[in-house]
Amino acid sequence: MSTLFPGSQVVLYAMKETTYGTPQKATPTDAFLTLSESFTPAQERENRDDRTESSDFLEQVTGRKSADWEITKLLLPSGNVTIQPDDTHLLEAAFGHLSFGTTAIEYLQATAHTTSLTIRRGVRGGGASQASFQEHVMGAICNKVEFSWGNQGHNNQAQVVYSGMAKEWGFTGNSTYNPDADSTIATDANYVTMPTNGEYNFTRGSQLYFNTDVVETAGGSGIMVDSVNLTTNQVIFTETLDNTHSGASAMIPYNPTGTTTGSPIHARMGMLSLDGSAVAVKHLGGRITFEDNRGLLNEEVGTDSASEVLRQGKRNVTFSLDMYMKKLNTNILLGGMYNNTASDIRVNIGQNTGATVTFVMKKAKWDMVGPDIADNDMARITLTGRAYGTNGNDSLLMRIR
Repeated sequence: MSTLFPGSQVVLYAMKETTYGTPQKATPTDAFLTLSESFTPAQERENRDDRTESSDFLEQVTGRKSADWEITKLLLPSGNVTIQPDDTHLLEAAFGHLSFGTTAIEYLQATAHTTSLTIRRGVRGGGASQASFQEHVMGAICNKVEFSWGNQGHNNQAQVVYSGMAKEWGFTGNSTYNPDADSTIATDANYVTMPTNGEYNFTRGSQLYFNTDVVETAGGSGIMVDSVNLTTNQVIFTETLDNTHSGASAMIPYNPTGTTTGSPIHARMGMLSLDGSAVAVKHLGGRITFEDNRGLLNEEVGTDSASEVLRQGKRNVTFSLDMYMKKLNTNILLGGMYNNTASDIRVNIGQNTGATVTFVMKKAKWDMVGPDIADNDMARITLTGRAYGTNGNDSLLMRIR
């Protein structure tokens, strides 16, 4: 029976890189839950187009690698101001700076941060017709994050969407090593010889373990592949193994069981306020989009993928707020819009200690928009605008308290 990968049994992991593009191993505390995600690999592959006597192209030229990624998940604060949310590395990669104290967790913008991540997606298979799988991107940066809540969220639950680009994509499949080539694998072997084409199940950055003769996790964190030699059929790594192995052993993805926290935030909890007022401005939901306009340097001679992070322009923070028109808010909202008056917008999502998320836009300017006067409904309006900085790094702040 062929084995399948169940898409409903997926867990993701995000790890900060100490050196750009150096893959990191997943651990249980790196895990977080998602609604959906996509990893899109790419490599320049062009036909050799000089003229020949043939009417066919005869050769392909390969160039640099890259990848794009996107993750959609619920906004899930941990419920404790001393415990960062599961996706804290993604938030820090988006904003640039984390301030972590005893009363609040804050994500603040940074001038020219170069935070990069290794992100892994593990399919945790089970049963006779299911198998494990893992894919990863390394050298990943987050250059766009979008927060939504209320009627713009996921079933009235607050949601966040992260997206960006990466240096390279890879995956971890399933195979066995070749006992005819390696009758014994010592603890310091540093490579495993695969049966013909077995090495094609692994790439640079694969995270795996042995799962038959003796379970082997190299100290409990899995074995990470440094390179794959397609000529010698060898998978090469640097970890010291815990055991000596003999006979064919299954090599499968290492997807550690995640430890995750947090509960969804429903639209029944939260408020919108302007200019420091404690009076809530009633609204239906909204969205904040933060584009950081950073990219990857992937053009230099002698490189086969991106080599570093670079800033390509100024950051951009925009917002939209849906609401029914009410006479008490007309002067505040439409008057401010008409006269191009800056507003200090505060959005609180949630109300419980350790699970309340606040977005602060100190200097928000409104776009010119008109209300929607429907034939058979109450008048509504979607107010949009842009947030500006006051000191260069404060157009948007996110606080958990």
